[in-house]
Amino acid sequence: MQAAIRRAEHVAAAFDLGNVHVFAAILYVGRGDVDEVGRRAAAIRAVGAEHGLPMLLPSGTMLEGWVSVRRGRVPGGLKRHGPPARLHPDADARALVAEVTVESKSARGRPAWS
Repeated sequence: MQAAIRRAEHVAAAFDLGNVHVFAAILYVGRGDVDEVGRRAAAIRAVGAEHGLPMLLPSGTMLEGWVSVRRGRVPGGLKRHGPPARLHPDADARALVAEVTVESKSARGRPAWS
């Protein structure tokens, strides 16, 4: 994966490069590689800031939050931020994505907690 990231850094347009970092970070989340997720999050934010692509910044911020929780810098996630609070504070990203997907589909276009 590192070779693909390095290649993208040399040949990809800025938006595509940012998305390469986003998708790589998601794969590293699945592997539980905190350090590499942190590196990808920093790269996402750097590409977004350097090239004026604000749509990349939230992805970098969310991934930095995941890293902070995993490193014990902040208490586990969702309870601090409000609904949906049914997840355990140590739930991983897959559980969060599943919860948000179910909530979105059940609400017919509006958040179920609104």
